Amino acid sequence: ISPNIELGDQFHFCLKTFSNELTHLA
Repeated sequence: ISPNIELGDQFHFCLKTFSNELTHLA
């Protein structure tokens, strides 16, 4: 279960960072 949660957190972090990058570009 831990690996899945860790992977989910990484995905969430990447998505959040990606959104921030888009916001800065826009």
